Amino acid sequence: MLTNLGEYNLVCAGDLVILFQRYDALIPVHMTPGQVLNARGGSFPHSHIIGKPYGSKIFATGNGSGWMFVLYPTPELWTLSLAHRTQILYVADISLIVMMLELRPKKLVLESGTGSGSLSHAIARAVAPTGHLFTFEFNEYRFNEAREDFRRNGLGAHVSVVHRDVLADGFGLRLSDDVRTLASLRPALCPSVCEAVDDLEFADAIFLDLPRPWDAVVHAKKVLRPNARLCSFSPCIEQVGRTTERLRSLGFVDVTTLEVLLRTFECRQVELELPQNSHTVDERSEPHAKRQRTVAPESYTDDTAGAENPPVAGSSPPEHKTATRVARKSLTVTKPYQDARGHTGYLTFACKAPSPAPAPSPSSSSSL
Repeated sequence: MLTNLGEYNLVCAGDLVILFQRYDALIPVHMTPGQVLNARGGSFPHSHIIGKPYGSKIFATGNGSGWMFVLYPTPELWTLSLAHRTQILYVADISLIVMMLELRPKKLVLESGTGSGSLSHAIARAVAPTGHLFTFEFNEYRFNEAREDFRRNGLGAHVSVVHRDVLADGFGLRLSDDVRTLASLRPALCPSVCEAVDDLEFADAIFLDLPRPWDAVVHAKKVLRPNARLCSFSPCIEQVGRTTERLRSLGFVDVTTLEVLLRTFECRQVELELPQNSHTVDERSEPHAKRQRTVAPESYTDDTAGAENPPVAGSSPPEHKTATRVARKSLTVTKPYQDARGHTGYLTFACKAPSPAPAPSPSSSSSL
């Protein structure tokens, strides 16, 4: 999940794959020989998928008539297919968070809370292979499920899940495994493995998704490095107001709140009928334009006329027959989908200002 497809173009046993049925039905499955996926449309044995290239179209066995596409897992597809333990963030908000927090390899990121792990997978990809994510979750069930998801999805080396309520206990690392991970990533900051790291400024970015983010800002300031960035997600504007007040009172700068509203458009081809008397159509350049053919009076013949039915002298021929083909033009049209997503939440960003340089002492200034 952390790499591009590249040479990993064949499905192997134990791999996570995303099976696509339709745009709103994606199924994440870990390939296990001998197991069978029973889904809408039929049965899909794992053994029929293992060894196939990613992007293959597979068909149900037996009497099933369904089919699926085998897709390579990415954080974006994982977001669309994961099991929801909580409300999750989607690609529009996630992309803005990754950009505004300036995430890249070698970055150390803190997240609270983990929830369903949608954002966590995107952060892990952004900071891999040399960065690390410490994600905090206070609910024990969600903590265990998230840790198992990261392990099975191959992110165990890049994500550490910590079971803690940061509103009460802060972001300090107190388990030997977490401190050992930090020591390996930041040997200059943490040269030896100790019992706990509480007030060490080691984090390059922090993301907060908490009911009372203003209470966590104090703890975040203790572990953020100077010029590091913070992001807080809040569904209500009242939460945003209290959080921004606390950020400014603690000396954070560049405090900004953004809202992302995603509009998805449908694009399709339509055939339009042009007006009958339109003079804007050039028949030489428009092959489907209206063409009108009129039979001249002098060339008129009556198919019923013959030896038995000669034309009557002095009679006039019937009205001129006209063969008409309606002019049509193919156009590409777009319109927004009716079920577009609305408001999800507000994203508040801030930067921890560096500590001011100490004023020179009078003795040092006099010596100069």
